[in-house]
Amino acid sequence: MKPLNSNCIGIDLTQSVPHVAVSSGPAEAESSIPASSPPAALLPVLRGESIIVGPAAHRHRRGVGDLWPPESQVPVNDDYENGTGRVPLVCAWTKLASLSSHGFSGILGDTDISWNPTGHRRLSSSAEKLIAASIQVWEQKYSAQRTVAVIPDSLGEAAQQALVDNCGSFLIPRPIAVAMSWCRKNADRFLNEDIKSAKGIPLGHLLVITMAFDRWEVVPIEIRGMLYKEKIWLVPVRSRVAGGGEFPRLGVNFCLAMASRKISLQYIWGSVFGGTSSSDIEGRKSESKDQYSGVRACIKDGFPPTSRSLFGGLDGWKEIFSSTPILLPEDFKNLLLKNYKNQLSKIPGNAQQRCLGVVVDGSSTNIPVAENRSLGEFVLSKFMEDRETSISNGEEAAKGAAITAYALEHNLPSYLETIIPIDIHYHGKNAKGDYENAYKRLVAGKTVRAGKEYKSKEPVRGLNITQGEKKLTLTLRRSEGKETFFFRRVTAEIPKQTTIDEEVKIVAHLKPGQGFARVFIDSVNTGVFSSRLDWRTMEECEEPAPPPLAYLPEVSRVVHEEYMWRDAQFYVEDAIRELQLGRGKDLIDAMREVREPGKFNQWPMADSYDEFRGRPPQGDIFRHYGVCPSDGDIDSVSDPSLMKLFANECAIRFVSDKTTLAERKQIQQTASWMYLACPPVIINHARKNLHRTLAQISQEDLHTIGLCFCKADDMALFFKALEQRLKQGTQGVNNWLRACRNIVRFRDSALHSDVIPNNRLDTIVNRVLKILDGQVEANNFSTIFNNCILTCLYLLKRRRYDPGFLSKENDPHDTYRRIEDVLEVLKKKQSRNLNDKQNKIIDTTLKFLRKKGSKKDLDGSVLTG
Repeated sequence: MKPLNSNCIGIDLTQSVPHVAVSSGPAEAESSIPASSPPAALLPVLRGESIIVGPAAHRHRRGVGDLWPPESQVPVNDDYENGTGRVPLVCAWTKLASLSSHGFSGILGDTDISWNPTGHRRLSSSAEKLIAASIQVWEQKYSAQRTVAVIPDSLGEAAQQALVDNCGSFLIPRPIAVAMSWCRKNADRFLNEDIKSAKGIPLGHLLVITMAFDRWEVVPIEIRGMLYKEKIWLVPVRSRVAGGGEFPRLGVNFCLAMASRKISLQYIWGSVFGGTSSSDIEGRKSESKDQYSGVRACIKDGFPPTSRSLFGGLDGWKEIFSSTPILLPEDFKNLLLKNYKNQLSKIPGNAQQRCLGVVVDGSSTNIPVAENRSLGEFVLSKFMEDRETSISNGEEAAKGAAITAYALEHNLPSYLETIIPIDIHYHGKNAKGDYENAYKRLVAGKTVRAGKEYKSKEPVRGLNITQGEKKLTLTLRRSEGKETFFFRRVTAEIPKQTTIDEEVKIVAHLKPGQGFARVFIDSVNTGVFSSRLDWRTMEECEEPAPPPLAYLPEVSRVVHEEYMWRDAQFYVEDAIRELQLGRGKDLIDAMREVREPGKFNQWPMADSYDEFRGRPPQGDIFRHYGVCPSDGDIDSVSDPSLMKLFANECAIRFVSDKTTLAERKQIQQTASWMYLACPPVIINHARKNLHRTLAQISQEDLHTIGLCFCKADDMALFFKALEQRLKQGTQGVNNWLRACRNIVRFRDSALHSDVIPNNRLDTIVNRVLKILDGQVEANNFSTIFNNCILTCLYLLKRRRYDPGFLSKENDPHDTYRRIEDVLEVLKKKQSRNLNDKQNKIIDTTLKFLRKKGSKKDLDGSVLTG
């Protein structure tokens, strides 16, 4: 093809030969192969010499595998330390993909590829410069007005940015380029579809399998129909949110396998990269049974063992021979199908059901695996049923790139790119007012037109630079998949120190698939400073630790568990019979057996129980299992009608004149373990006793109050009674302390100022502290001692509503210091007299008192104590 002026071209240097396509219209592209050997760049012989790329590199003798002169040898002077001056671009592509595809990173790493032409001094160039220079030479040769370069789909932002910095061409992922070519050819098939949307409607998906010179790809791509200027356009949608469809085979290894019938580096290199046997590379039918067997062995092993031993010592080849699974032919096909299905599950559901076709493209498609059968046909055979299929030898990606160049130049529909959301971490308050890890959206996860710059709709606000700081360090979060994330730390330099704390506003600009976002950081106060994130400072990090806790941030929740119900059901049924007909000891025993062994009174931590049952834990330390749910939702139990009957029979028998006091106590004790589903007559009984004299409040009433009170008025009534009871003396208050702890443990707003005023809470804390002092002086480290410390811990939740509660900085009555002192004394002088559980409770209470607690400090000692 003769060069044309002002062309829109597509360049694909990822195949076994260069492909350049020129587009002269919105759906037209003509492709050519301007050289017959693999794309390569030649490293300099002398320091300061330019690298040689493009047509000159294809014609040059350097590194072609000849025996003379030395610069033609591979390696030079038969010494692997010297390497070779010819760098096949497949090595550069594979190095960049390997360094950039495994995560969200701003640092590409060492991309240099070198050789030692004289045996005295190594000369090198970066992989991105070798590729960029090659693109630029072909761009100049074809007098390109707009260039789109094909890249592997796995090339990450750092590698994209490196290429953009060095050549400036627009980059298109290879599967999308193939899809662009298909879309332009097939738009007429959908003229009868009801397509009226300018934004596009999903039509289905196209399966693209690329068999290029580097790593192959299996990518289902959503195809949308779009109405633009009264014409229907098909538009592919790139969505690499959940990773890519890379397949563990590289085309170059199949070419090496075809040439490996002679175990000679010079011969194999010359056959593949010297241009002497390019017909093998392009896949003309060969009658050599050795070649067939070599290709079939490569299907199984991934690369010829001889090639790894011969080529592995050359700089730039390590990534080519990375570990790869052994696949028998049927396993090979099944893995293709598995990759397809896995990627298919990541695209929108309305595009999953309809497969519009299968396109297999790449220079490896024509490599023969047997007489009259190609490698492309072997791959495609797994996807033949009820699908339109096509195979091409690598030209489709270049054509699609050229068509994209024309579309970008003339503002026509091309393809859409789904942006991966990026969030900025900060410590914020949730709906309840508790500090926790929170995130502000920096880059929205939306779909935009290729080439269009995305800008943050609103700047991120609410972050500050501390007075005098010269750096702002941010932690960024990006999705890796469903509920999994990458975390990265990145820094912006502040031009001058701030004299006060300055609020900042942050905005992001990016062109998806074209390198890094540009993130601008400006002071809210105009003119103080302006800066940008430096992606080169990005480093991996864990998710930041949550803010330290000053109180237990959540309440315990008991949810129904089926296995526990199976143990309880018999005893519930027996208790119902006794409630209806029984009396005396039989009824009392039946009610006790519902609690134990019927497990009504058990509420193990859910994660521990799940692990015991062989189920994956959910990581929720405040979640417990039980027969009855603590929120009173009886409909969630395995047999709601039976539980409702049990509750009803408890209520009837509880108010019956024939029920004895002992029977009534057992009914109340058991029914209270139904939490908020406890019969109202029992809850009302405890409420009435609270309104009367303290002497009438039984331990069963306190048990009911602790588990079943949830209304603000009821809880306020209890705290008023608790204050009065503690003022009367500290003897016999253990059940009162337990009720207090349980109310705070299960009811989220128990310590709101509307429920308990400051003076009442201060009195309760001081009285509890007095009881604790008495227990310590008497060396009485049992139930009352435990309840005193746990009550102190649970009462810290008042800090949600009053941050100054029990604060070291605001301690007019010396309460904070007294609690801290007694706990420190216990740690230092009494730890040997305490069991492990008690020592754990003391350590945890101290941490939360000092506002240095965390969820990691909480376990069964505290949450079920």
